[in-house]
Amino acid sequence: MDASNEDVPMAAPPVESSDIASTNETPAKTPAKSDPDSTPKSIEMEETPSSAKKPKAKRKSVGIANIKVSSISKKIPSYMAKSTKNSVTYFTLVHEAIVDMADRTGSSVPAIEKYIKTKHEEVLSVNPNAFHKAVLTAVKNGVKEGKLEKVRCSYKINKEWVQKEKKLHQAKEAKRKAAEKKKKKDSEAKKKESEKKKKEAEKAKAKIDSAKKKDKNSSDVGSAQKKDAIDKEFDKKMKAATTKEEWDKLLAEKKVQKEAQEKKREEAARIAKEREEKIKKRRFPMEDIALMKEDKELNVKKPSNVTRAPFLPFVLQSLGSHENRPNSKKNTPGSVITAHTTNVDSGSRGLISDALQIYLFFVGDLGYARMEEGMNMVPDFSLKNILYAVNEVQCGNAKKSKALPPLICQLFLAALLVLTSPKADDWVSPAEDDPDRPKWEALKKDLHKLKQSLSATSWAETLFCYMNAMQTFYTSDATKGGNAAPGFAIDMQYFDDDSEIKTTFSQDDDDNDLPSGYDGYIGAAGSALNRGYQKLMRHDPWNLSADELVAILRALTDDILTSKPWMAEEMDKRDQKMYDLLKAKKSAESQFRKTRLAYEGPKQPKRTKSADGKTVEPVKFVPTATKEEFEAATKARDKAIDNYEKALKTQVQRTQPIGYDKYHNAVYFFHHDPDSLYVEMNKNKNDKFNETKSWHCIDSKALFDSFTSSLDVRGIRENELFQALDSGSASMKRYLHDSNKKEGLVAAFTKQMAELDKRLSVAMVASAESTRRSGRLANTSKDEVSLIQEEIEQAKIDHEEQLEALDNINNYAVLTGAVVAEEFEDSLKITDSCCELYHDDDSKPGIVGKIANDILLLEDVCNSLAPWEKKVVSREKWREEISSTADSWRDGCGLYLGSKDSSTSNDENEMDTVSPSKRQRLSMESTNTLLPKGPSISMDHVISTFKGPLLDLENRIFSITGTERATKEVDEANDNLTVASNESDKGGADAERLEKTQYAWKKKIYSLHHILPRRAGPIRDTLIAAIAIARKGNLTDVLEDLRECLKLHRPGAGGRARTAALNLLTKYKFELNDDDDDDMDDDESMSEVGSVQDATDDTNDQEATFLSPEAMMLSGSLEGDDQADRVDWKDAVATCKTLSRFAALLTTLKQRATPSLDKLAKDKKTLSKAITHWEASARTRKKSKKSKGSNKFGSGSEIWANVAPTDQFVFCRVDTFPWWPARVCIAKDDEVRESIKSLDRVLVSFIGEQHLYVVENDEVKPFSEDFVKQDLSSYSPEVAKNVEQGIKMAVRIMRGRGIKFGGEEDPSGMTVDIAEEKKTSC
Repeated sequence: MDASNEDVPMAAPPVESSDIASTNETPAKTPAKSDPDSTPKSIEMEETPSSAKKPKAKRKSVGIANIKVSSISKKIPSYMAKSTKNSVTYFTLVHEAIVDMADRTGSSVPAIEKYIKTKHEEVLSVNPNAFHKAVLTAVKNGVKEGKLEKVRCSYKINKEWVQKEKKLHQAKEAKRKAAEKKKKKDSEAKKKESEKKKKEAEKAKAKIDSAKKKDKNSSDVGSAQKKDAIDKEFDKKMKAATTKEEWDKLLAEKKVQKEAQEKKREEAARIAKEREEKIKKRRFPMEDIALMKEDKELNVKKPSNVTRAPFLPFVLQSLGSHENRPNSKKNTPGSVITAHTTNVDSGSRGLISDALQIYLFFVGDLGYARMEEGMNMVPDFSLKNILYAVNEVQCGNAKKSKALPPLICQLFLAALLVLTSPKADDWVSPAEDDPDRPKWEALKKDLHKLKQSLSATSWAETLFCYMNAMQTFYTSDATKGGNAAPGFAIDMQYFDDDSEIKTTFSQDDDDNDLPSGYDGYIGAAGSALNRGYQKLMRHDPWNLSADELVAILRALTDDILTSKPWMAEEMDKRDQKMYDLLKAKKSAESQFRKTRLAYEGPKQPKRTKSADGKTVEPVKFVPTATKEEFEAATKARDKAIDNYEKALKTQVQRTQPIGYDKYHNAVYFFHHDPDSLYVEMNKNKNDKFNETKSWHCIDSKALFDSFTSSLDVRGIRENELFQALDSGSASMKRYLHDSNKKEGLVAAFTKQMAELDKRLSVAMVASAESTRRSGRLANTSKDEVSLIQEEIEQAKIDHEEQLEALDNINNYAVLTGAVVAEEFEDSLKITDSCCELYHDDDSKPGIVGKIANDILLLEDVCNSLAPWEKKVVSREKWREEISSTADSWRDGCGLYLGSKDSSTSNDENEMDTVSPSKRQRLSMESTNTLLPKGPSISMDHVISTFKGPLLDLENRIFSITGTERATKEVDEANDNLTVASNESDKGGADAERLEKTQYAWKKKIYSLHHILPRRAGPIRDTLIAAIAIARKGNLTDVLEDLRECLKLHRPGAGGRARTAALNLLTKYKFELNDDDDDDMDDDESMSEVGSVQDATDDTNDQEATFLSPEAMMLSGSLEGDDQADRVDWKDAVATCKTLSRFAALLTTLKQRATPSLDKLAKDKKTLSKAITHWEASARTRKKSKKSKGSNKFGSGSEIWANVAPTDQFVFCRVDTFPWWPARVCIAKDDEVRESIKSLDRVLVSFIGEQHLYVVENDEVKPFSEDFVKQDLSSYSPEVAKNVEQGIKMAVRIMRGRGIKFGGEEDPSGMTVDIAEEKKTSC
């Protein structure tokens, strides 16, 4: 017998044999101990057998088994009610005894036994030994299980066990009550719903019956009245009739009337019958528009389960809370409707359409960011992120903050980075022999050049230059833009002759550059793309409206698709893969159905008649497929469906609508953004080809249910849409907002708080009473109060977090994608961060601070190479001015972020009365705002403050790199050019040559008459050629005048230079000879002047470009290029009006200077290592080490030091090169200068070059005739040409400075290099 099971009633102890004899029960076998199932629930004690042969007798239970639960004196505690529900156990009696005696020190076992025998006489019939053993066992087990606690020889109830049992009991009771309450509530709800439906049905039936009865009664009454009136009139006429003919006539008229009435009734019955037949013949589903038309004609009402279509909020309205949304279109501001409307006829595709394409291109269906080339280009953002970011611009927050959301900046930067880094197979590259191929190649070179100005701060200026280049490329008037390449040809056969677009135009007609109706790349004048382009000319990007920004970004995504031929191949592969997966899915489903039919049989078993033909018996199905085959088919089907579902997220290139409603409104579900359904509605409901549409969304479960219930499944389109929504509702509704969830959370929180308040009040009462108790009990009560209070606070926090997550009330930095963008940049360790432009905390500098940091960092690099030498202002003050300006702007420009829905209808109506140009925000206005912390400074002040430091920095880099020294040498050499002595000029041949030279430059200038003023490239080339001619003829005055004219030339603007040059013809009295041809470039006098053929053909040699003058000027810093020089770059800085253009000028300077400065730093370290090596070699006398040292750092080693050139002109020999004209330089650093001097070496720079070399003293010779006429035949022609050019320049410089050298001879007969003249003439 197992005495430890207290919940099972204890059997009475065995009684004596005399007791057995007095019973009438038949003895039974005692259950075996090894079979626990054979033991009854009320275990009975065995009797002691009188002998081994007699069977064991079973006596009826007496004693504890006869104790009734109701006889226990104390009320049974609730937590023990279950164990004493049917019977009493010994532990129950022990528990009752201890509780009743209530001894503070506890109750002993004898006392417990005495109490039980006193209170329950039934146990007196039990064997005393067995009774004592049972009580003792119950007590021991109670102590072992923690129900009792032993105090010396006494026992008490364990309070912890009591508390634990109470909590378990309370939890079970609460669960039971909740289940009962829910069951009751559900039952009542079902009952109420049933009664409601019944009442509604009865009401509707009564209403219909009443209406029918009323119609019938009114019809009957009217008919009867009318009939009575007719009969009375007839009787009256009959009485008035006096002859038989009159009576017959009246009777005939009455008969005709009767027949007409009968015919009318028959016609009405026929029409009603035809209507009923038409209604019966209709087959559903049918075409939706035809269905509505027939319903109207047949007067058929919609089914009762089809509700009225709900008002779907516009997409940007879904970003606010669900409670404060407009419930109709009348309550929606006009600016919201305009922002969500797509009208292709106006040239704009719409804000939401563009935003959707941007999302689908980067991370949605197309997923450029998931492709190999687009990896790590943009973060993995959601559609809500881009919509919130666009809404920040739409609300005007970006304009107030002077910063676009980082996500938008990153998308622009990534798109421009792809477009300005074209690969060899990018864009449409025609065949090698195609005449359009040079245009595409020229476009690629221009885009590569634009990449120099691209950065997080300057992308807007690069964007403008890019759009300008593409506009020039795609328009046919490009051939008139100076040296720009011809535009890409327009296929005029494409246009219809009857079209409004005119196809006749002339290349030479200035007033008709483009065919009417063709707008090129930037679109029509009123389009968002065109407006954005025009604004970028003179404004920073945050001044653009939201539709303008997304229109431009969408155009960039279109360009990426156009420029990447491999993407078309990728799309074809995706289509083929989706087709294959769909085919495999259908095949697997078909095979599964066949296998299931073969394994399970048909749903309705086949039946056959019996042999007698009287009864039909079912045919027993015999499976033809095994279980393994069925399981394999199931797995194959599931796998095919899973592969297809996964491919919907990775292989679909463009999401198709899941269906259309009856008005052809398309419903979209994007697998990458399942939070909402998007509906594209037609403005004209009956025209499916209407191009005016608006975007709405379904983002809550309640709205989803309302929309699906409004679909009339009798129509084909709405039936298919309903099936798509219903079959996919499990996945489509999963992520939608649940409006009922909030009510449930509030109700659960209210109930939880009520229970906690009740517990707190009880605990506080107990704590107040604990003052009369011992210290331990008092502390326990206080601890319980504190725990409950903490639980209440935690419950409030959890509830607020749940509501915040439910209502999407979150940090707008997360919603707008700023956090995602920052994590993306941090993961890739991007230094040129777009997030730093979004100054949402003090650690981010903003655009002005970032520009200031770039200037200061570049200055630090310069200062590490060459210390500050400017005496007008100190370096600390110079840097302080930049930093203070950035800090002032940062403090005065706060971040405006977030939106609200509290705007009233009055505010909305007032906004509708504002002019369209001022509608910059939705009904949601900025609230979450970081207000400016200090006085604000204007953007013009920031730009004007930074202009000076930027120019200083460029001059400093120009000097450090040695470009300034080389340029001055070239200019000085050109200024001292001479052809012959004055005496020789008076001679016959020389005089004739001088006269032809005079005529040649004038003739060259006269050719400007044939060049349009806007063709800046040919004008510049003509002036350069004329300058080259004037230099060879030693025409000093003419040379100065021509150079002044050239200074007026600007990229894309050569009109002023052309006018000034033509005025020189009047000044120098030029008359064109009658026998000269119009083609000036082929005149024989040009060949007599000298080798200037390059000048005449340079226009053809110069590479064509599609870049605008503004784009050309960006790359004019430092040494410049063929399209712009330092003068142009400095003018661009001086006339800069926007931060974006200023940042672009700084970025190009940084891109061009950084490689040079890094190389100079490396060369500086090389010089330091070389000096150390030479000093070590000088200290040793071992020849091998000297030889090793000379090989390691020879004279050809590229080194750098901050030097000052001297007037000492020499010839030096570097490595295997010939003796080269050079100048001796002095290092400004005292340590370097002394070290080189002590090593018997000297610093030299080649004439007209930037590089420095350290050569030994024996490798330097004075400038003399011997080296001027050295033999260069053993060297390459290029080396010989460069040496001759250097000698020529050195001689000119020395002549200009009055420096003589032995055997000086005029080397002016050397050929003039026109390319060099062009490079240095400005």
